[in-house]
Amino acid sequence: MVVSDNTASFYERIVGPSFAQDWPNPAQINDFKHHLRSDHSRQLFAYWLMKCSGDIPRRADLSPHEMKGLLPRLSIWEHVPQADAVHVRLAGTYVVETLAQDPSGHLNSDILPPEWVEAMRLYGADFYQGKAPLYFLSSLAPYGRRHVHIEFLSLPLRREGTKATMGIGIMDRVEIYKAAS
Repeated sequence: MVVSDNTASFYERIVGPSFAQDWPNPAQINDFKHHLRSDHSRQLFAYWLMKCSGDIPRRADLSPHEMKGLLPRLSIWEHVPQADAVHVRLAGTYVVETLAQDPSGHLNSDILPPEWVEAMRLYGADFYQGKAPLYFLSSLAPYGRRHVHIEFLSLPLRREGTKATMGIGIMDRVEIYKAAS
């Protein structure tokens, strides 16, 4: 049950500042925030930063009520190290509509384009050990539908303790502007 067959591509991948050791300085945070194109991504990033209290937030620190306007675009997942994958716990209605299927309850490797899964694996150490936000700008044509350009912001979360074992992400369609030739 794969979303697409060789119809996904990446334009941009950015690893944000690490929250694993010292707190990033405001310039590093602003530099990363500068890449976020959608208001929804900027809102989630600001909310996540507000919930950081000396470390990245725990899943329990996040309130659906406080993120009400973002819920359709959100997904939450748990890292499954033995499978080198993530288990999607929840996907909002906008995510389901964009992917043309509900990823909730599935491993990402079972439902997402191989390019996306490989990118998640490639940047997994930055995300989980480095507690660094990830930004992806890509395109996708789910089940033969026309291509949509997608911004996906991934933010690390803790369940308990200090290790990042989960993530929250927001998906939004964006316009890609190309320079005139």
